[in-house]
Amino acid sequence: MQTEQAQQEIRLLFTVNEAARILSLSRPFIYRLIQRGEIASLKVGGLRRIALEDLQKFVAQLRASQVEG
Repeated sequence: MQTEQAQQEIRLLFTVNEAARILSLSRPFIYRLIQRGEIASLKVGGLRRIALEDLQKFVAQLRASQVEG
């Protein structure tokens, strides 16, 4: 069961390294996906961030493409 503190720590933005860990992919591969437009990313100051919503969208697109064949 999650504690109240853990429930309050929902993150909306992730670093490229964190996104790579979440998706079980390499950091360079995440950058290639960003360059190809397959994962959207944001620049916050000089920092690259990936929104949780965009990670979820990427996974949904992967699933859909594999179902379609």
